Amino acid sequence: MKLKDKIGLEITNFLYPYITDYTKMRGDNMPRNVMNYDEYCLQEKYLWFLGEEDLIADFYQTRTNNFSIIDTRASYFYANVGSDLRVVHSGLAGLISHGKANLLVNGGIEAKILNTRGNEDKNKTEQLTEILEDNKVKNLIYQSALTLSWGKRFAWKISLDKEVTDKPIVEKYNPFNYEAIYKRNRLHEIIFKQKYDYETGFELHETYGKGYIKYTLYKITKTGMKEMPLDYLEETKELEDVEWNEKVMLAAEMCIEKSDYKGIVSELDALDEAWSQLIDEIRTARAETYIPDILMNGKQFDRLRKRYVETSTDDREGAKNEISHNQPDIRSEEYVNTILALRENILANVGLNAITIGIDDTAGANASGTALEKRETVSLRTREQMIGEWETFLREFYQLLLFANVDDFIELKQRNFIEENVVVEFGSYITPNFEQLIEQVKALIDSDLVDHEKALDMLYGDTLSEEERVRILANVGTLTFEEEGDIDGEQDTE
Repeated sequence: MKLKDKIGLEITNFLYPYITDYTKMRGDNMPRNVMNYDEYCLQEKYLWFLGEEDLIADFYQTRTNNFSIIDTRASYFYANVGSDLRVVHSGLAGLISHGKANLLVNGGIEAKILNTRGNEDKNKTEQLTEILEDNKVKNLIYQSALTLSWGKRFAWKISLDKEVTDKPIVEKYNPFNYEAIYKRNRLHEIIFKQKYDYETGFELHETYGKGYIKYTLYKITKTGMKEMPLDYLEETKELEDVEWNEKVMLAAEMCIEKSDYKGIVSELDALDEAWSQLIDEIRTARAETYIPDILMNGKQFDRLRKRYVETSTDDREGAKNEISHNQPDIRSEEYVNTILALRENILANVGLNAITIGIDDTAGANASGTALEKRETVSLRTREQMIGEWETFLREFYQLLLFANVDDFIELKQRNFIEENVVVEFGSYITPNFEQLIEQVKALIDSDLVDHEKALDMLYGDTLSEEERVRILANVGTLTFEEEGDIDGEQDTE
């Protein structure tokens, strides 16, 4: 970093709390915080995910990059917006990330362990299930999928803390809070970082490697990071480095090719500009009401809801002093077309249908599974790709959980790592309605793949009482399969 950049950075960090109001009006001439490419892009995408207009505007008006000669972001809407314009965030970035996460977890995720003969090892499956339930794995996967969407990567680490639980603890870290070290394209170490705020800052580094965990405490100073003894802080004084015999890392990183926001940030900015200009035109095009001062009589009006203009009284003979209205035209069609075109192109870039993120739901609530599949063809293809990436990650990480299912690290030293045959299954994203389910189960019966008792389980699960189950099975020879869908005269119309 050049000397002038260092000076500018110090001035920015010192003055930033005092210049916030100024930068909302005009921050072009203020010193800016210069950031490298990775840090700049990561913060940029995270702020778009959060969707806070003030934070986005502050970022573009107080940050700059040192990786390009021409700063195209200087022309962004948020880089030039002031407090005199109503700013409205579309929220599309967040909808994309949440849509991706829902696309992955909806339908459920099941895991089981198979033995060498290909049959389920129920004992190990039960162990794994208990660990996953203790860690609320569905929410963990959902939150990790959100981070993966905007940040391109995340990491999980395994901890043992019997004061919290007797199961291995899984914690998720976003890209700001860890550093992955690769050697020859192989993951070598992951350094997890945790800050402690005192009068001066401290940062704990937990280095997870193959067969060890090392703890290092640093004090954050103006000249850099200074290593401190672990017992310097109450929170870290009992930490000790640990090792085990197997060259296995109790952590993993998932990294995809690119963030969902890669290449669409400029369009997200343009979308917010179109939204904001439309709302601003609606506000400025409010009806103007002209009121002669003789009719005011000291009345006060809400100028935000309607514009009132006080005119002079016309004293001419025959003049009519009356209230008149003027309603300007709003060019809503042009703005709406722009917004729809930007939305369509953004969703095409991330591989999602509009219905997947909860907009443009013209299919209707009672649409069949087949109709929904046609409407969400693009999203379903994206889901297949996501499942392929997640299946590999979960299968390998679940093996680590079984290995770490011990009382303490002393026991871990005596444990051998066994490569288990973990099977991860993602449920169907679009659930067929009852009529379609009957057709599918009937085809299985006709092919002698399931018996009638199994068919009832597939149709009704555990919602049937024992009396109803006995009645239906006793009449299998006389009832048609379609009639079995009618229990006690009630037909499921879902």
